[in-house]
Amino acid sequence: MADFDMDSPTTGWSGFEDASNLNQNEEALANTVVPTRRDFLLLAGMGTAGATLIRPAKLFAAVGAAKPEKILIPAAGHAAFASAAKILAKKMKLDESAIVTYNGAPKATAGAIVLALAKEGKLTAADVPKMDGYTVTHTGGTVVWGARPRSVLYAAGEPNHWVGKAVTYRRNPDFKIRAAEYHADYPVAEQTAIFGANFYTARLPAMPALQTLPEVFSQMSAADQQNLVVTGERRKADNAARVKEFHDADVEVYALLPYGNSFATWSAPLYAAAVKAYPTAKGVPMANSHESAALCPSDPLSWNVLEAYVKEWAEQCGADGISATFWDNYSAFCQDERCKANGLNQFPNEVYEFLSRYYALLKPMGQKLHMRTWSSGCPHWLGTNYVHAPGYG
Repeated sequence: MADFDMDSPTTGWSGFEDASNLNQNEEALANTVVPTRRDFLLLAGMGTAGATLIRPAKLFAAVGAAKPEKILIPAAGHAAFASAAKILAKKMKLDESAIVTYNGAPKATAGAIVLALAKEGKLTAADVPKMDGYTVTHTGGTVVWGARPRSVLYAAGEPNHWVGKAVTYRRNPDFKIRAAEYHADYPVAEQTAIFGANFYTARLPAMPALQTLPEVFSQMSAADQQNLVVTGERRKADNAARVKEFHDADVEVYALLPYGNSFATWSAPLYAAAVKAYPTAKGVPMANSHESAALCPSDPLSWNVLEAYVKEWAEQCGADGISATFWDNYSAFCQDERCKANGLNQFPNEVYEFLSRYYALLKPMGQKLHMRTWSSGCPHWLGTNYVHAPGYG
């Protein structure tokens, strides 16, 4: 997930304990400096409301350096500074009252760790962090200089690299995009600090009702109509709070569309209403095919439904973008005469049609498109059906 380049000395990390020596229980985890990915999976199994990934660390057991007593953050700083300070305080076994705000330009302060943006300091060219990395200097006190707000979260997630040291520490990313899948049991800021991620995919729930297509909406029962509308409004409000948590950590989040591209599984009531309102939009699947054809990609009315649904999903999620999946639950493999004539009975053309339309739909909304699809494999039988698209099974 996270991959950083580190060009500072690595000797003398007295607080670090090899994760391979951990006993698989919370007591052992509490003694590590930072949970590894394996630790995260264990912690995820313990997840409850208010769960945390952060454990106090043995940062000063054998260093001999004075333990900082204060963490200073800019008074008008981004929310990520406060989150980073809380993570550091917990790791350093400081009370949150040790977190103090400052006004004006950041200054190295004896006995304190100062969190600041690099643009607010006078760093040498060699010390200016690259992309969203960070630099830690120790002249007159410790200052963590972040390229941007999320950079100080990365620093807070790995204090064993720089706390109590005397030499400048530079931490810069090798990759511009470092992706992670959001785990709902833990705060976004903590996941960002531990994984060094700056891009998340998340299952933000939405429930479009397609009221913008009255000819479809009217085909549903009053109970289904009310359920979709009321649930969609509630989820939109919930998603706004969740997306704010990502932005407070200065990271992007892409909402996952329902798995695959089968409108029949996205919403059973809406699919039934759509094919009732638009009978010509129903797809024609190939016999004994693992891939289905809920809607025909050659019928303009199919795109009326799909585009209205994706737009409403994006509006309810309010994320930075949408992540679309094209492998299992693939349902654009239509074999009617229209698709055979224009080539939309073939996977490359079908996927291109979906992506180009999704992109054109989302761009005016200020949202981006992230795509996930198969990359290897070969056609094969799966039970009584034949898998035509590579990458399954």
